[in-house]
Amino acid sequence: AAIGITAAFEGSGYGAYNNYDSGIISYGIIQFTLDAGSLVTIVNNYLARSNSQTAQELKAYQPRIQTRDATLRDDKNLKRILLAAANEPEMQQVQDELAIANYWDRTINNYILPRAYKYPLTYALLFDVSVNFGVGDGFVRMAEKDLGVASNSKPEVSGVSEEQIIARVVELRKISHDKQA
Repeated sequence: AAIGITAAFEGSGYGAYNNYDSGIISYGIIQFTLDAGSLVTIVNNYLARSNSQTAQELKAYQPRIQTRDATLRDDKNLKRILLAAANEPEMQQVQDELAIANYWDRTINNYILPRAYKYPLTYALLFDVSVNFGVGDGFVRMAEKDLGVASNSKPEVSGVSEEQIIARVVELRKISHDKQA
């Protein structure tokens, strides 16, 4: 559900595509980017699994994707190929797997479980924060500091509820988005 919520804000599913932001090309369910290298991983994993005609066409681009070639931003043929690949189960599987391994699992293990958070919307919010701001608990640590609790505090120990911490995380995230806007 968390991936679905984040994906709804990121675009149109496995075939979501944009080439107008700093990621050079942002593609897929949670907008894996060429600039950050996550698109490289998606393409490599897909090509390792698929022998389709689309995969064969994408192989020609693999060296340029590996080097994060910024001139790919306006390559309409690459866009066509990636959009076609989005319909294949292999591409959908690699996108799901990378979203889980690089964002979901790391979010859960690094800053939800240590704090013993329990609410599903907390999980979804912090997953989305990881996707959009990088995996790390910066907003949570700032909220803990603002509310006067030690970092990695469990709500039942600190006396500050999960709801209070997460409400402050939301406020801090809004402030960040407002500054970006």
